[in-house]
Amino acid sequence: MKVTIAMFRTYWDMKVARANENAQAIKAEIAETELQIGKLVNRIVETNNDSVARALENKISELERHKLLLTEKAADSARPPPPFEENLELALRFLASPYKIWSSGVFEIRRLVLRIVFSEHLSYDRFDGYRTPKLSLPFRALGPEIGQFLPELRNGGRDRD
Repeated sequence: MKVTIAMFRTYWDMKVARANENAQAIKAEIAETELQIGKLVNRIVETNNDSVARALENKISELERHKLLLTEKAADSARPPPPFEENLELALRFLASPYKIWSSGVFEIRRLVLRIVFSEHLSYDRFDGYRTPKLSLPFRALGPEIGQFLPELRNGGRDRD
């Protein structure tokens, strides 16, 4: 359990650092875009040719749209992430029993569970059913505890009595 928590902490720290780097890169790109807009405005003021002025105005409007998109991205990245402990609790609950989430019956959630639990697509033999799945690293580390989830998959998500 300590190793699992340490893995999540490392991943979380990397994710937060990457988000901070992205936010800084977006801010730098916004500043560069503003600088380009300023240079183009100065060129418009200096030009006497109407076609050149229109071309520069089009370029400025394109840069303004790009700046607006960057500003929206910056606003999205400025939101603080949820607390580590909250995400850790959700992740540990999922690792403890993916079947509970699978049993919700929602197709999109079941697809997500399959992608998280298995490292490859499930292979199916029409005579023998599903073949032995290749589990993702966290579930391989858990060992036999994952067995509670596999019977549900073998019968295609249907409860047979």
